[in-house]
Amino acid sequence: MADKTTLCNLALSALKTSERITSIASGTTVAEACALHWETIRDEVLSMYPWNFCTLYKACEKRDAVPLVSSACEHGLTNDVLRVVCVYGPDGLKMDAPGEWKRVGRSIFCDEQGPIVVKAICRVEDTTLWSPVFVGAFVARFASAIGPEIGKSKDAVTQYQLYEQKIATAKTLDSMEAAPPEVQPGEWEIAHMG
Repeated sequence: MADKTTLCNLALSALKTSERITSIASGTTVAEACALHWETIRDEVLSMYPWNFCTLYKACEKRDAVPLVSSACEHGLTNDVLRVVCVYGPDGLKMDAPGEWKRVGRSIFCDEQGPIVVKAICRVEDTTLWSPVFVGAFVARFASAIGPEIGKSKDAVTQYQLYEQKIATAKTLDSMEAAPPEVQPGEWEIAHMG
């Protein structure tokens, strides 16, 4: 996929401006707007949806610190974790009971001694690893952020609406790359089908 400069230029093109940058650090007004918003918008769009390319399973070791939350154990998260989707205990089972775990800052608190594993959305800085669908959503959201700074507020609103559409599309496309979720039979099915 494209590098930072190309992605910035795609956003500028989406805003219908003829301005382009040669580097995000070139010092022009447009490049400064791109540099200002790059990390924030990247992390925001990554966090909005569990994109396949940035959803990882990570082991979290117990910290020796005195727990601050009741009798819970504290397990550390790495700095690249943007959002925790779910937590698995040492037995490999998903911890999904209400209140079974809680994220506080860079830690997960739970009653398990560990190690635990988190399914997390992680920061991916290497743009060559980004999926094409993510690139489309990122460019639209990035254009909506830099647009007002370069006099393209009206086009920025249009780009934000496009971004919302692209997130909806991503949910459809990404869901096609996984097995359907297991459906547990309800009382009616059990009573009528045995």
